[in-house]
Amino acid sequence: MPLLELTQTPEWAGYPKYSAVIGVPVHNEEHYIARSLRLLDHQIDPMDDFAIVLLLNNCTDSTLTVVRSLAQDLKHDVYVCDIPLPKNLAHAGMARKLAMDAAARLTEPHGIVLTTDADAVVADDWLAMTRKHVANGAEGVSGFVQHNPAEKNEWPQELKERTDLECTYENLLAELYSLLDPRPHNPWPNHMITLGASLAATREAYQKCGGVPPIPCGEDRAFIAALERIDARVQFPRDVVAYTSSRLAGRADGGMAATLKARANDPSLPCDPLLEPVALACKRAEWRRTLRDIWPAALPAAWAQTLKIAPARLRAAWAAPSFGQAWQCIEAASPELARQCLTMDTLREELQKLEALVARLRLQQIAQQNEVRPVANGQRVSPGYMDRAASVAAKAVAATAIAKPLAEPPAATAAGTTS
Repeated sequence: MPLLELTQTPEWAGYPKYSAVIGVPVHNEEHYIARSLRLLDHQIDPMDDFAIVLLLNNCTDSTLTVVRSLAQDLKHDVYVCDIPLPKNLAHAGMARKLAMDAAARLTEPHGIVLTTDADAVVADDWLAMTRKHVANGAEGVSGFVQHNPAEKNEWPQELKERTDLECTYENLLAELYSLLDPRPHNPWPNHMITLGASLAATREAYQKCGGVPPIPCGEDRAFIAALERIDARVQFPRDVVAYTSSRLAGRADGGMAATLKARANDPSLPCDPLLEPVALACKRAEWRRTLRDIWPAALPAAWAQTLKIAPARLRAAWAAPSFGQAWQCIEAASPELARQCLTMDTLREELQKLEALVARLRLQQIAQQNEVRPVANGQRVSPGYMDRAASVAAKAVAATAIAKPLAEPPAATAAGTTS
């Protein structure tokens, strides 16, 4: 199938519409783009009605040559927009925004807009599982993104151990939030980390929230925050699987590679701010649940003292048109909810508290539901996500793609090299 090359100002009315469109920002990915594009093109999709948009920004290598060389082997429509961005806009946030905005233009009114990274590996049912969750009521989907195991294997041992420990803490923290502040649209087992390698939203929700914020980095979390600000039903499922590049030398300033490299060079760096102390996590979850149950009724005056927010400022926050917006304003204003970064030493201490608390809350939940789940030989009750290993292993296409060495890109030509 020939590529459909978009100009910088395309006439959108002349293009077909699809039930799902995947927008991918691309910058100098000649080594990875062929693998990623083939995996996207061969997605298991019961509707078989999707397209791909590649937003090539400021590429100076053979990325476009590689993409064009694949054209005759692709089954689905692939739109390519090769544009130069000015220096002040040449960053990950703007590139993803342009990619997803273009994808939204090609999506049917009730369709789905998705994004991943040009160097990511998505499971063969990535699109199908996203469709399933949207069909069940989700308006936004933040997939379960894991490190590419082949690239992770090249890390320093200390970085591997640190990352595994942080993942253990994140898993338990996500379960704690689900136990203390359960939300029907985001059932357990879920997760709590958002990465650009796997994001999706209905076209309506995408447009209503304003799309991807064009910020230099962190646009993925900012996008999910924008969806939550309008009370969109955002789900964080573990069965929408992608593997992010785990290189220590990446393309984006402030991105995953930069974070990994910094932690490899300085193990004393603090953890992600989302990995907070247990007491603060409990307070955040319990207050969020209580306030959600109250909104939009009048907020009792005593909350100003509890949150340590001036009454006038709290009233202004509470008058927001959605609970999501009210909560985000309250989180930003309350010193009681300020994020506290853990060091690796404090994370280990907090992990013991977190394990004990989650285990106790699980048992309380089981008792409340009158469910009996016998545990043999003192084995801890499984929270569910640990049993996904066999399911993920069954995603043969992604696993094979990760293990297979990357082919060398074709030599750049004057016609195929962009500047």
